[in-house]
Amino acid sequence: MSVEQKNVVDFVVLPTTPEKEVVLYVSDHLDWEDVGAHIATLQAKVWGYLDFVDGGQLAEQFPAARGRRIAIEIRVTHELPEDPCVDEFIAFLRAEAAKSNVALRVVHVPPAALKH
Repeated sequence: MSVEQKNVVDFVVLPTTPEKEVVLYVSDHLDWEDVGAHIATLQAKVWGYLDFVDGGQLAEQFPAARGRRIAIEIRVTHELPEDPCVDEFIAFLRAEAAKSNVALRVVHVPPAALKH
């Protein structure tokens, strides 16, 4: 699964303790060579995740998620470029997610860290 599959939730992690949040992970392996295309792909993916939460499918498919805090964590294998458009885009995504009471964060996970 990947960021390119906009209607698929890559991973859902349910906490083992009540105070922890449910985390929906986005696996983003794309480079940032074409910033506009990457932004469009990532936006479509996040909209799909927010629809999954707002439409009730998260609670339906994972009843243990009901009443929990929710976060979307975008795991990127390529660092975000130092580009004002990218910074504004991430801020926009965070604000849109917050409207659904969902936290959004971006974490850089280099490809080497993914190897066993």
